[in-house]
Amino acid sequence: MKILDKDAEQPLMDLIDKLRKDPQGWRALHFHFSSLQPENRKPHQLHAITNVVQADMGQYAGTTYVCRDGDLIVVSEHAATKAVETMMTDFRFLFADDPLASASYVSGQPDSFCTVYDLSVAFEQFFYMCLHKLSLVNQDSPDGRAHLSPEQRVALPHPSVFHKLAKDKLDRKKPLILVVEDSYFSRQMMRQALTPKYDILLGKNGWEGLSLYLAHAPNIMFLDIDLPQMNGHEVLTRISAYDDNPFVVMLTASNLSNDIKGAIAHGAKGYIVKPFTVAKLTGYIDQYMRETGMVLK
Repeated sequence: MKILDKDAEQPLMDLIDKLRKDPQGWRALHFHFSSLQPENRKPHQLHAITNVVQADMGQYAGTTYVCRDGDLIVVSEHAATKAVETMMTDFRFLFADDPLASASYVSGQPDSFCTVYDLSVAFEQFFYMCLHKLSLVNQDSPDGRAHLSPEQRVALPHPSVFHKLAKDKLDRKKPLILVVEDSYFSRQMMRQALTPKYDILLGKNGWEGLSLYLAHAPNIMFLDIDLPQMNGHEVLTRISAYDDNPFVVMLTASNLSNDIKGAIAHGAKGYIVKPFTVAKLTGYIDQYMRETGMVLK
């Protein structure tokens, strides 16, 4: 098992291109380390993380990619299920004090700590997740792509790919919730308030929120209006071009009627004026469950 801990995103995309013709037998694990608490994302942790990978998966062909945002992606061929489960357990033990890692894992369902992809059946979903990782690097890159607009840097999936993901979202054992908020403090507060009862994805700007929505088809989206790169109204408009009935709740720092009316006009289910409360968040989640008939399993 090779480990790339620098400039890993482009080699990851190169591997995906090679696997596209025949992904049978390949499996990928995406560990969402970027969502861990700050004290668990320090550089010295990398040595412990790579030791776990080599101990549990070293005998299998494949590569581990350490992304710039801190996430870990392990792509392996014919890896035994037991070895994969052992590695996941070891990582949960390593970060046992973090709410994200200590949340219970439900097999076959989205997991806030780790997402598992069988590339023979979920290749496109994995491809667009990795493409999103590369787009984040390109947004910060000083090279020739820096002159591109955010829209040019972020490749969005074809609607058919999104619809394939969206049609099964009511079959999840618990709702997948996307929070898009530029304040790190607010993102972490919402994550801690909703984990482990719900699966959580986090985005920090408009383009990241849009690409996460289209790559994962979340059940519910809490979307800040005042976002960098692209505001919440624009994000919702673009989402609506893919999803004819998104369940999006806007987050706003003010009670300005134009903001609220604009959000509803663009298809939002409602809004929450900051500072939010857990009761307001769960109130909208309960509303979604009632309207869709989804039941926690």
